[in-house]
Amino acid sequence: MNPKVLVKLFTPPQIVVNYIKESMAIAHKSFFITTLASLIFTLLLSATYFSMIFLVFAIAYERETQNMLLGYLSLPIVSYFVCGVIRFYLRLVRGLSVSLKILFLGHKRYLQILLLLAAYYSLYILLFKVAFFLKDYDKIMQIRILFGVVLFFWTIARLIFAPFFIIDADYNARQAMKASFLLTSGKTFKTFSLLTISVIFLVGGLIFNIALSYIIHEILFVLQSFSIYQIGIPIIILGSAYPFSLIIIAFVVSYDINLKNKYSRRKQLITQAAVIVKRKLEDTNIFEAVK
Repeated sequence: MNPKVLVKLFTPPQIVVNYIKESMAIAHKSFFITTLASLIFTLLLSATYFSMIFLVFAIAYERETQNMLLGYLSLPIVSYFVCGVIRFYLRLVRGLSVSLKILFLGHKRYLQILLLLAAYYSLYILLFKVAFFLKDYDKIMQIRILFGVVLFFWTIARLIFAPFFIIDADYNARQAMKASFLLTSGKTFKTFSLLTISVIFLVGGLIFNIALSYIIHEILFVLQSFSIYQIGIPIIILGSAYPFSLIIIAFVVSYDINLKNKYSRRKQLITQAAVIVKRKLEDTNIFEAVK
């Protein structure tokens, strides 16, 4: 077998490894400012939700209705800060100058981001959250619910880059969703895999932070006068900053690679992967074996 064929055959897995390493390298290079930006964003979100709780309690009395109202009423504020976060990470990943004040500047396409996030949340309610409202459903309904959940994640995987198109390319919400669908065409599995890894990473980090909160509460006697919530919430907020920044960086890197724009690292990552694979194959003497 031709050595070049062997290198191409073994290169794709190494590209994934290099992709992950590249995202981590960017996060580590700007560790302080990215962690601080993510921490500020998390605190802003937390403050937004907490400030809306009393209004929601005054409007609705049923738990699930309260949860939905909290999501919708928070969207105008959340959308404003999402604009700032996307602008911040687009500039950071592309090696442009960044400042924390970008987080608070919003964007002229704020309304389009609001419409897009409202569509995301409505999709979540209709296809995902509704599954947990139903009780004692039959097999047919279970299958429908399963398809709804799968459809939700598939749709999100296809629309994941829409917010970037609004901020980066000045598209409206409709154009951005169409552009994201086109961009992920033929790359749905890769995007879905990245989304799945991100969810697992976030959930794993959340479980770790909850466990850490419990351990600290139980071991440190001096802190036992505080409730587990008083200890756990700050730890969860602090512990979520780095995973959040790493995930956003990974999606920005993927966005530029899929677009093949001037910021794309595609050629660089493929070349590096091919060199690493060739070196490994040479070290195992596989080239000699196939001759």
